[in-house]
Amino acid sequence: VAFSTEGDEMVTDSDTMSIVMGKLKIAKESEVACKTLIGLRKRVHAKVDSAIEALNVGFIEVAFSGIKNIPSSDKRVACTFDVLNELFNHASVRDQIASNDNQLRYIIQELTTFVIETISALKKEAEIDATAQFAAGQDRREKDTFITKYLKDTEFGKIGYKCLMTIGILAMHSEKVQTRIVDRSAFVAIIECMRSFNTSPNMVKWGCWATTNLVLNNPPNKRDFVQKSGLEAMIDALKLHPMDADLLQQGFISSFAVFAPDEKSKMNLPNVRQSALACGIVDVVQLAKRTYPKNETLTKCGNDILEVLISDFS
Repeated sequence: VAFSTEGDEMVTDSDTMSIVMGKLKIAKESEVACKTLIGLRKRVHAKVDSAIEALNVGFIEVAFSGIKNIPSSDKRVACTFDVLNELFNHASVRDQIASNDNQLRYIIQELTTFVIETISALKKEAEIDATAQFAAGQDRREKDTFITKYLKDTEFGKIGYKCLMTIGILAMHSEKVQTRIVDRSAFVAIIECMRSFNTSPNMVKWGCWATTNLVLNNPPNKRDFVQKSGLEAMIDALKLHPMDADLLQQGFISSFAVFAPDEKSKMNLPNVRQSALACGIVDVVQLAKRTYPKNETLTKCGNDILEVLISDFS
């Protein structure tokens, strides 16, 4: 990661981590807080000891407190999640969080609540604007198109994927952590992101990635995702991005992880695969293979899906 010199004046080499936390707590202006967060991110990235120290002096609590009562368009939101993702990228930090159930529950609760409440507020704003724009009785599809564009063009529509990255990074630790995350409404947040911001490539791609990390080798989580209609939301979103190979690859990997053969499955997998067929997964795969015939990884991911779907009829 290449960092600019921005934030260097706010977080100096002589500042202890406690001093940095103090600066964040008293920062009233968004610009000052962002520069402090950028400086902290550099320090956390450079040394795992700094990441552990930030965790121990309460950065998690400071982070969520700092974004609780500010508009989702405030630059502090993106800067805060940049630091959180840098922090959680360290395996030793994830280890420490996983060993503390109270802290893990707090992080996931704050994270999913922030995402769900932010989207709810933005959808209300979009609906109000759409109602003002369109006369009663006008084609609802025009209004829905307006709302979709409104949401995508919001600041959260551009940076919200960073929240999904946070969920996915935490899920990499263990089955226990995967379960704790899903128990705290993670799939509600992810699916809402993929539905409400389905035209945003980053939101869909990182939603697929986070889902993969939550369902991998975790049959109960796979069932939970399917029961919340996550597979349908994912496939519908993939249809809107036929020219994005990276996004399609993540979507294929995630879909396959959900409905691939699994002896420990907690659901009727053939029925799940039938649902995927009904949603048009085959059309998405075949179009991707035609569009990217030289992309071996994408082709393999698509073929894996087709093979397991065909096996139900053989």
